[in-house]
Amino acid sequence: MGADILSTFDSPETAVLGECNLIEEMMIGEDKVIVFKGCKSGNACSVVLRGSGQHILDEAERSLHDALCVLTQTVKQQYAIYGGGNAEI
Repeated sequence: MGADILSTFDSPETAVLGECNLIEEMMIGEDKVIVFKGCKSGNACSVVLRGSGQHILDEAERSLHDALCVLTQTVKQQYAIYGGGNAEI
């Protein structure tokens, strides 16, 4: 689909490389990150979490995980039960 995952770059001529429209280096806080934009196969993305302390980051990570689980279940099962005790009815 896009590219091979390489653990080493000893023989790049045998690797399948992906394509993108733009590669840029960005500063997020005090860290530099490389951003690939316009990839042909946009099946993956990165989420950068920043916070004032480890507790805040842990809570943000748990919240993001919960949201992704809800999204996954919504895509798999496209029906919903309304809240407020409706499941018991």
